[in-house]
Amino acid sequence: MSAEDNTEIPVDEDVEQTAPVGEKLKLAREAKGWTRQQVAEKLFLTEEIIVAIEEQSFHVPRSVAFYRGYIRNYANLLEVSPDELLAALDDVLGEVTPTVRDMPEDLVPGSRRRKVRWGVYFKWVIGSLLIVMVASAVYVWQRSTPSLPVAPASVPPKNDAGRGALSLSLPEENDASLDSVEQTTDDSDESSSVETLVSETEGPSAKTMVEAATEPPKMAEGALTFDFSGYCWVEVYDATGERLAIGNKKPGYQMTVTGMAPFRVILGNASVVKIRYNDAPVDLTGTQPGRRTEITIPAK
Repeated sequence: MSAEDNTEIPVDEDVEQTAPVGEKLKLAREAKGWTRQQVAEKLFLTEEIIVAIEEQSFHVPRSVAFYRGYIRNYANLLEVSPDELLAALDDVLGEVTPTVRDMPEDLVPGSRRRKVRWGVYFKWVIGSLLIVMVASAVYVWQRSTPSLPVAPASVPPKNDAGRGALSLSLPEENDASLDSVEQTTDDSDESSSVETLVSETEGPSAKTMVEAATEPPKMAEGALTFDFSGYCWVEVYDATGERLAIGNKKPGYQMTVTGMAPFRVILGNASVVKIRYNDAPVDLTGTQPGRRTEITIPAK
């Protein structure tokens, strides 16, 4: 820090004791000789957001958590204590932030998360009922259908009495005729044995296919890896609605989260983030720098 900065900062601190949050940040910025556009580029934000912070015009559609993160990054950039500014910000936001009763239902904190969670539970209940109904129908069908291996009942008995009857009714036949009759009987027995084997083979296979069809679907577990090259707010939720990560991340920070896919990801500045899903890169080229982005990974 230069000698000029050392002489000006005490004066700014005396003024900041009564100045609002935005005015304090504006004075610190002007003391460094920076423009709003320069600050916006350093923080990867738009100049509109910097103007809203310095003028305390918190009516731009952003949540309170986003503004707190912006002001903290702004203060750290200007080497100003962010704790005092955030304490004063709570009083300011208390005046300009509408109450929960006046807010639309979609903007009430936690309402959207509860809707997503109830939606997931409802889908699970409906899916479970369908599986139970299908399994019951298959069970009733199996009980009402006669057993498949009926071939053994049609096999003629093989005994010596039949051969004896043939030999008694044909006393004058020669040995060649008797051999012909015995060969015909043996062929019939082999044909019946083949039919029985085919029936016994087909029965378990059909049952196995029915059991495989009634198995419930499984949810896939996945992993997301984030690499941050700049300051960025991030929220991550899995398919069950559980929040896996939230907060403002610094440049160079890397994190990995696991859960049930698909994931819902909210980014404050997607241009400074690289995401990999199961080690495969996620395409973020369609996002705008400094704009809030909400994506589903993997895409439906």
